[in-house]
Amino acid sequence: MGGNGGERGGCLSVPKEILGELLGYALLFLTLWLFPLLVGWTGITHLWRIARLRRTGTRVAGRVDADYEPRRLLRGGRTRAPFTFHTLDGVEVAARQRLTLGHNGLRGGQWVEIAYDPADPSSADIVTARSQVAAATVLVVAGILLVGFFYVLPVYALVVDARG
Repeated sequence: MGGNGGERGGCLSVPKEILGELLGYALLFLTLWLFPLLVGWTGITHLWRIARLRRTGTRVAGRVDADYEPRRLLRGGRTRAPFTFHTLDGVEVAARQRLTLGHNGLRGGQWVEIAYDPADPSSADIVTARSQVAAATVLVVAGILLVGFFYVLPVYALVVDARG
């Protein structure tokens, strides 16, 4: 009776099949709960950056690259316009829009107003391009909706279920 051959190992041992299933649920849980936060945070950081550049950034004239051919978002191709500008120090900087919903009506060779941070000129924004704000706003709204769907809805369902 004192042998360990038939014993399961104690009160806290979990069969490997159940442990694997629990790990899968934990990964799904983390993915579904972190994804909405990541989407919302991305939108908020882009809105913050754009607002800060437009409010306090140095404004100069820049030009959309001549070989840029705008394409619709759903038809494929580039929608983030590449552009170049010169800082007040005379340094030429090449950058690309970071976030956009469409081509903003920008055309290759078009002159545009640029706002940049002198500490990091490569993080510039085309001031006349409005869809960067729209794209960031879409990310914030999507994050809020996803948080509501993945956070609030399950808690509401549990409360309703608990009440009978």
